[in-house]
Amino acid sequence: MIDFDVNHPIVQNWTGAGAAIILAAFFGFIAIKLARQTGFPDIRGDRISNKERYI
Repeated sequence: MIDFDVNHPIVQNWTGAGAAIILAAFFGFIAIKLARQTGFPDIRGDRISNKERYI
């Protein structure tokens, strides 16, 4: 088994990843809640085709 020390480069690269994921999820949640007010169509709306949705 490989034992990594806290000063190992792999460990150092992942120290801020948890905070970045939480921050991205928080802002993503806010963006989804505000999307309708800004004029974006609903994610599962029937009025827009899949082609229009993804283009």
